[in-house]
Amino acid sequence: MEGPRNQMARFWLLLAATAILLGALFYLPEQIGSWQLKPVDLLSDVRQAETDSTAILIALQPTLPSRNADNKTKSNKRRSAIYSQLLEQNAVSDSTFIPIEDFSSTRTALKRFYTSIAERSTLGRPIRIAVLGDSFIEGDIFTDALRAALQKRFGGNGVGWMPITSEVAGFRGSIRHEFRLWEDHAMLHSKKGHYPFTGHFYRPKQGAWVHYTMPTGEPNFGHAILYYQAANEASVRIETPDTTLTVVLPPTQTVGQYTLSSDPQRSIKCSFLSGGQDFVSFGVALEDVQGISVDNMSIRGNSGILLKSIDREVSHAFASLRNYDLIILQYGLNVASNKQKDYSNYAKQMGGVIETLRNICPDSDILLMSVSDRAQRTANGIRTMAGIIALHAAQHALAQQHGIAFWSTLRAMHALGGISRMADKGWAARDYTHLAHRGGRELAKKMIEAIDFEKKYYDAIRE
Repeated sequence: MEGPRNQMARFWLLLAATAILLGALFYLPEQIGSWQLKPVDLLSDVRQAETDSTAILIALQPTLPSRNADNKTKSNKRRSAIYSQLLEQNAVSDSTFIPIEDFSSTRTALKRFYTSIAERSTLGRPIRIAVLGDSFIEGDIFTDALRAALQKRFGGNGVGWMPITSEVAGFRGSIRHEFRLWEDHAMLHSKKGHYPFTGHFYRPKQGAWVHYTMPTGEPNFGHAILYYQAANEASVRIETPDTTLTVVLPPTQTVGQYTLSSDPQRSIKCSFLSGGQDFVSFGVALEDVQGISVDNMSIRGNSGILLKSIDREVSHAFASLRNYDLIILQYGLNVASNKQKDYSNYAKQMGGVIETLRNICPDSDILLMSVSDRAQRTANGIRTMAGIIALHAAQHALAQQHGIAFWSTLRAMHALGGISRMADKGWAARDYTHLAHRGGRELAKKMIEAIDFEKKYYDAIRE
């Protein structure tokens, strides 16, 4: 017969084991691979229900120019009045419209971009947009549709900047991308190296080549430009559907460029023949000599903070050659967690990223896209994660603090029904995080609405 002392010991051991098990259930990950786990909440029947995060989101309203820091001058008051009037007129015709919020003191955060659009016929170069982001836009999701819509409005062709190698080349439908025998140096995996803000540089091995082909039905790109750095000459063979020639790339002291083809082409292949020992490539641009060029610079797993580690000299040299009118930042999915509500430290570090980009690209406008919608299964169905709402608020405050433009990707996706509804339509994956190409097109339409509206505003204040 067990004594009272042994029975008491067994009781406490059982109690401790139960507590550990319950704790483990609470801290189960929300997702394992592609499997979405159903949350375990044994106190759901007695816990006070939290306010629906979607309701909180819908209640958020854009910050009007009258709330900005300095609107005392006559010109500022005029701009604010013009914007408010246009916004009221637009709200009557479209209740799902998500505007770009401008937190500059003069409400001219996108002045360079829209000035370039107005002067595009005499600009002498493409209007260039760099979209820096994470896996949300990899495979040219969203940016492909954004590029197509802008080129339809303002001219241009091609897909802009292209990496030399890519993990998602087979997934990208906007161009056929083939390559062989390259070393991809990625900042996400190693910070050793002189990285531009693309996050990659590439070294050729013996026999290395890269081949780009536009899809059937798409217009030819106007010209092809190689970005590189080399202490010595390098010999390369350039092949297009019409010609094959061998050229010698001159040495450079910093990032340089070489026009591989100045004629409209459907495809181009570049093969390295010799002199590649110290050769570094930073990618190829396939674009027109005018109109719009949109560069997709996605890095899977990047929170955006990685940009603090870029080489400023290399980045400045690369940016000077590309001459960006607008830089769009799309980050957040790799930071958001349902259990985290305070993103002030992340916002502080992203503030450093914004200032770094301002120093590297002093003439470029900056637009911050908020974190996109991400949902999880709850006892009440599939709901936007509370951490997403908190991160959205932190990013909104970040844009205000640094006086840049802001667009709520989250509110735009909720205007489309939210990630859950989009997944039901086949517009998004069932991880309730990433968009399909169709979802990217629908989201791009919402941003284009905002870009078109801003053009009306800049046209009005220019008169």
